[in-house]
Amino acid sequence: AEAAWQFEHASADTLTLRRRTQESDELLSVPWSKTLRIDTIVVAPRSARRILVGTAVGGLVGFAVSYVGATRGRCHAELSCPGVAFAILMPEIVGTGALIGGIAGYANRPWHWSTAWHAPAAPSTDH
Repeated sequence: AEAAWQFEHASADTLTLRRRTQESDELLSVPWSKTLRIDTIVVAPRSARRILVGTAVGGLVGFAVSYVGATRGRCHAELSCPGVAFAILMPEIVGTGALIGGIAGYANRPWHWSTAWHAPAAPSTDH
């Protein structure tokens, strides 16, 4: 698969793009007069709401896992009871779920493509 062209720099006359492949590092300079538009990825900023929701959901999932483990675990003998282990480890399981959910909320940043620049007029097709 070909690597995508990425912005390198812009001058008053040209737009320079770079494509890195395993074999080479290519530069392409395009005159502004030949450029129709430039699209870019727009990434949303970090969101406290997404972090809090992720933390809450992760904590609830951790609580559900702990609850099911504590109530559904079958005791085989007096010293072998997984339900007790889930009950003892419940704070750690809930805390781990909340931490993972918060990290997922922190890392989740919606993005979309947007036109960053558009030529004022389409180039003429007459030669």
